[in-house]
Amino acid sequence: MKAYKHILYLSLTLLVTLFQIGAIQTLSDHTLIALPLILLLLYLIFFGLRFALVHVILSGFLLDLFSPSFFGMNIILLVILITLGSLLIKSLLSQKSILPLFSLTLFSTFFFFIMQELVEYSSDIISGIPHDQFFSFSFFFWTCVCAFINGVAISMLYKLFSMRKPYKLKPYIVH
Repeated sequence: MKAYKHILYLSLTLLVTLFQIGAIQTLSDHTLIALPLILLLLYLIFFGLRFALVHVILSGFLLDLFSPSFFGMNIILLVILITLGSLLIKSLLSQKSILPLFSLTLFSTFFFFIMQELVEYSSDIISGIPHDQFFSFSFFFWTCVCAFINGVAISMLYKLFSMRKPYKLKPYIVH
């Protein structure tokens, strides 16, 4: 890939992550959409694991800078998530349909938020800070809302970006 395309994609990752931090996370107490996660999954699908990992480092670093959690948590979680996503893509996306893509997004969103909550809870216990609502109904409700919105968003973005690629999704019928 040419250098200007790398700069373009790095700039896009930077802008999307900063928009997530500066606008979306400050609007409400709950994250309704995880734009960096969607973008990283699209990079994984279109460009592969190595390309996505470079952007995971940038996005995770920016998320860690503005996160109240310990530094490095988002980078570690995103690297694990993208690596697991790569393994799932090899088996799930061979079907070439929207359903496996939607399932990958649901899995990724649930994994990211549940692991993030678990790490925050563990670090609060270690430091002696009381943590009231570990895996509350509200947490699961907003995680489900975010997972559904992420799934719809990645499906629409995939359709938009795959118009230029020969790799098109086919209808998938569950037997």
